[in-house]
Amino acid sequence: MSGVLAWHSPWLASLGTPPSRPSSREESIQQVLARLLVGHSPSDFLPYSPTPAGERLARAVWETAFGDPPERVDWVTSEYSLPVPDEWRAEINLSYRCPDFAFGAANRILLLELKTEWGSYKRAQVFDFLRLARRLHPDASIDLVLLEERLRGAAFETDARQRYTEMTWAQIADLMRHEMGGNETASRLCAFLDASLASAVAPASLRATDDAAVPAAASSASVPSATARERGEPSRPGGGLPPLVDRIATAIDQALHIAPALAVETVTGKAERGVNVPFASQEEAREAEAAIRAALTTAGHTGVSTWLWRTASKGVPATPAGRAAGIELRLAPTR
Repeated sequence: MSGVLAWHSPWLASLGTPPSRPSSREESIQQVLARLLVGHSPSDFLPYSPTPAGERLARAVWETAFGDPPERVDWVTSEYSLPVPDEWRAEINLSYRCPDFAFGAANRILLLELKTEWGSYKRAQVFDFLRLARRLHPDASIDLVLLEERLRGAAFETDARQRYTEMTWAQIADLMRHEMGGNETASRLCAFLDASLASAVAPASLRATDDAAVPAAASSASVPSATARERGEPSRPGGGLPPLVDRIATAIDQALHIAPALAVETVTGKAERGVNVPFASQEEAREAEAAIRAALTTAGHTGVSTWLWRTASKGVPATPAGRAAGIELRLAPTR
């Protein structure tokens, strides 16, 4: 780990080990939270039964956000895939969107989107979550929580069975202490949130700029429209990219979490997944690809292959990083 990013030091001080995804504070938090929810390190895209403490935390989030938690939570998924239909891809320019977490309870779904960098929020992303979730689950009650360092005050039109609200990292830390107080990892994560995010204040230059520009709209009848969403994803706040060694480490960890889900997929193009890590050149991407292949082989994922998507390739990118850079590492079942 390079140690050049400001959040690395409080992470190491609080958690006691380096972050699993050193180029992304958000993803590193997500990985720890996923382990706390299901009791082990889960694969992305797959549903798991929560632990008793994980279920209590999920219900507490539902209660805090909307006031009516389900009696039980049946499953939790880290990186919940929302496929983008072909007719929307020209507008969204992705093959799928992924809220960070989804929780299922009978015919109810709670989507939880994590944001650790204030400037990484894009209204289009949340808008897409709402309409893609409705398309995938036409009869479900769908709740969406945006989790950030402070309340943004965004608003979205929703259909009769959708709700949107916002929570802060300070609130999540309090809920974790209450529901997982005896868990050392949870206590350590709360300490990091306190030090790194719970008291953060958004820069004045970034407040209330994104939402004012775009009308709100999200319903079961929504059609992609340039006036209803914003194109593009943010670059890393402050400009530039994290060191390549950190991005490769993050890419490897992502790939190892993606591979188990791909191994059980049928061998079709739709089973492909993208590694959401930006690369500045094909040379960087090839270096990361070689490292990912070695890691997959070492871990026994021989049924998963890699390839490099570029703008000249067919189709659309799978990840925001791929869309922004025009280069994307892909994982697919071995053909």
